[in-house]
Amino acid sequence: MHDPEILRWWKRRFDLFERFDEGIQMDRESWYSVTPEEIARNQAKTCSCDLMVDAYAGAGGNSIQFARTCGFVIGIDNRLDRLTGIFTPNTRVYGVSSRVDCVCGDVTRILRALRADACVDTVFMSPPWGGPTYPHHRPLPPGSASWNKRQRRQHIIAEMRAAKDDGVYDLAANIPSLTEAIVAARGLFPARPRIAVYLPRNCALGQVLKLGWTGENLESVEGREEVVVEDYWVRGRRLAICAYIGQFESADS
Repeated sequence: MHDPEILRWWKRRFDLFERFDEGIQMDRESWYSVTPEEIARNQAKTCSCDLMVDAYAGAGGNSIQFARTCGFVIGIDNRLDRLTGIFTPNTRVYGVSSRVDCVCGDVTRILRALRADACVDTVFMSPPWGGPTYPHHRPLPPGSASWNKRQRRQHIIAEMRAAKDDGVYDLAANIPSLTEAIVAARGLFPARPRIAVYLPRNCALGQVLKLGWTGENLESVEGREEVVVEDYWVRGRRLAICAYIGQFESADS
């Protein structure tokens, strides 16, 4: 591995895929966009359902875990070469290829094309965050192993407010198509939605909560869905958050 920007992910390759040495395929973008397997397992338990749509499926890290907790998974990606040369082979490594299918195209257009009566139970979104230029993770300070839940929560809140360290991640500026994709996903649900969105750890919390809103009347609670934000840590590093929009029973902030 000679690319210095990818080297730090190479060192954590078994965090990304525990079966990495069994034939896992990756392209350059996959290194910094795959959800670590431990996190993907957690998300799969929360999102367990009959029919899952994994938007931005990429190398298949999430789809593989969803296939273990869901009846069937539809993975969407805008690159056919990634779906055929990376996504599909990786599902075979984990023995779940028979429970996963893939569709190539624009996420928003495909979600709109799916009918509301298609019986989709959950939509998971892990949009691109910005590549290897995205800020490095900061480890927990010394002594944090003995922290209780309250102390850890206080540290998380303090870190989210520390804009001077690595800045607040602006969803509207960095992922402008996300809101449109969420609106398209809402159209699949006749009642309350089940949409999970995997995001950078330093997102502006107000923007994350607004993902659960519909309409422009900010004074009304009508059309607002509950948003539960789950925080993810791996090996003492705070990596990301996931916004669970709608009726998720086991998501815990």
